[in-house]
Amino acid sequence: MNSKVIIGLLVACVVVTVGIYFLPAYKLHKTITSNEWKNVLVMLFSDQNSQDVRSENEMPTLDKVEVFSNTRYLPDGIFIKVTHMKVFRSDNADDSAPPSTVEFTESGKWELHRNYLFLKDTEISNVPTERSLDLTKEQVSDLRTRLLMTEQQSSRVDIINERSLLLTNLNEDSQLLHAN
Repeated sequence: MNSKVIIGLLVACVVVTVGIYFLPAYKLHKTITSNEWKNVLVMLFSDQNSQDVRSENEMPTLDKVEVFSNTRYLPDGIFIKVTHMKVFRSDNADDSAPPSTVEFTESGKWELHRNYLFLKDTEISNVPTERSLDLTKEQVSDLRTRLLMTEQQSSRVDIINERSLLLTNLNEDSQLLHAN
């Protein structure tokens, strides 16, 4: 009789421990895969950060890029992301000229380990648009490289609520993802 009670308590402890360990991971996985996540990001460029000095015939440098992205994390470990960028250059200081736009599609694999989101095998392709023709191949390539660098970082995921996630990478840069 005594040994049955001890075995029963031991089994109950194991069940509770397993539940405590796996329940948050399951909840996070379910939250990430249940919505399409939107993000807005602004990248600022300075003359000191430009890699080469432009000559009179070169395109003007980039000043600011507004990044709008929609990401879907699928339950099978694949992610799909569409990124739309508004590019402001040093030559379109007047507000009447519309900014150039660039669109990228991304896909790859995602994994969760202990509240950290890892994206890997990321493929990025440029979707040509009419407004992206004013940018040089080097500028589009620079934007693609910067986007790829941000995607290849691991991020800690914190659930703010069912419609908001906070991603914090190891550099303590944060992004807020929100769902409609």
